Amino acid sequence: MFFIFGLGNPGKKYKYTRHNLGFWVVEEMAKKYGVSFWRRRCFSRMAVIPRVFPQPVALVKPQTFMNLSGRALFCFQEKYRFSVDKILVICDDLNIPAGFIRFKARGSSGGHKGLGSIISALNTEEFPRLRVGIGPVTEGFSYEEFVLQELTSEEVEIYREVTAHAVSAVEIFITAGIEKVMAEYNRRKLI
Repeated sequence: MFFIFGLGNPGKKYKYTRHNLGFWVVEEMAKKYGVSFWRRRCFSRMAVIPRVFPQPVALVKPQTFMNLSGRALFCFQEKYRFSVDKILVICDDLNIPAGFIRFKARGSSGGHKGLGSIISALNTEEFPRLRVGIGPVTEGFSYEEFVLQELTSEEVEIYREVTAHAVSAVEIFITAGIEKVMAEYNRRKLI
């Protein structure tokens, strides 16, 4: 089984914030493949796409809040004993301009507390991630205020378009691997 972890914060209050774009991507994949997040596992909601890809794909939305995401991933790793090449973590990134997505095979948290929690819990930086650009920070806002700020209706439409591209990119990642999807998406402006 392949696990795709979309990071975000649970609850209606956070649904339309930049910090929840990881949730948006896995929710859009679930919608596309007609599966729902009804399973509760490891402090998370999970949906499984059973027969579309070479192996089943679990879409996971940790319910621990962003900064404790590692708790959920550690639980999944203990329960399912997957190797880190069988996961993809999706999160927002302030250092990438809005309209871009970037895949990385490994690396530091880059200051992202959700990624930092996962790195700490799994005791490795060696896992692939998809970072959805949300930068630059609007003048007058702290980083925390910016990522948790409710999106305008115009921004929602922009990020919906980015999310659709991200879903296509995740499908390529699952079927063709990290190198292929990096070559196709990492330098491309999506909108």
